Amino acid sequence: MSNTVYSINGPVVKTKDSPSLSMLEMVYVGEKRLVGEVIGVSDGLTTIQVYESTTGLKPGEPIAPTGAPLSVTLGPGILSN
Repeated sequence: MSNTVYSINGPVVKTKDSPSLSMLEMVYVGEKRLVGEVIGVSDGLTTIQVYESTTGLKPGEPIAPTGAPLSVTLGPGILSN
């Protein structure tokens, strides 16, 4: 059951028994590979914030770790404007 969706509450998804996920790691959630970020790790549950609509997502769908933090490529002028 590791690295699968256990529960969904709006943009917050939880998974059980997923030791391969770490804090602030970017993950892909579900068959649609929605972008998410691990925001909590406790004894048995890992909490993920999904940054796209979770409509249609259901328990049992896969969660794919990336091993990297969430990042964004900025274009020229973004920081100075």
